Amino acid sequence: MDNPHVNITFKTAHSDFYLKEELSNFETDLSLITDEYIINNTLDNIAISVDNLVLVSNKQISSFHLNDLENYTLLVTEKGCSYREQMEKILFKNNITPMQKLEFIGIESLKLHIKKFGGIALLPEFVVTQELKNNELFLVPLDYQFTTLKTNLLYNSSTKKNSVFSFIEDVFSLER
Repeated sequence: MDNPHVNITFKTAHSDFYLKEELSNFETDLSLITDEYIINNTLDNIAISVDNLVLVSNKQISSFHLNDLENYTLLVTEKGCSYREQMEKILFKNNITPMQKLEFIGIESLKLHIKKFGGIALLPEFVVTQELKNNELFLVPLDYQFTTLKTNLLYNSSTKKNSVFSFIEDVFSLER
């Protein structure tokens, strides 16, 4: 590896507060955070992507309304995941209770389940691009504008590790 002194941890955080705290305390060098709003006044922030959320199923559905979620099994990622939080906001705001809700630790296991057994899930479009192209999953036709999520790279510019900055430039092809 070209940057042996950069500490990277890949984990799902149930709150970006903890990730920001680890960055501020120099316990972690870099964090990728995906959320509707990335608010931070003390850390440096580089925008990586803006992701559209889409509702998908393993079957083509000709017509669909939000209230129809009550008749489906809803597949969700674990608590704290920004995709799930968006779906829970929609359900709460519209007083909708799905017929059944299944929780998955990871997106890949959720995608395997939905392809084989069905259900509906709200996921970032880039995560299901291949499945949509191969007709393994289908967009659920819904006249609803989902929130876009932003993925940002956060780091603490007060770090004494120059390797962090070269890592950002090398791996993300970004300059600070």
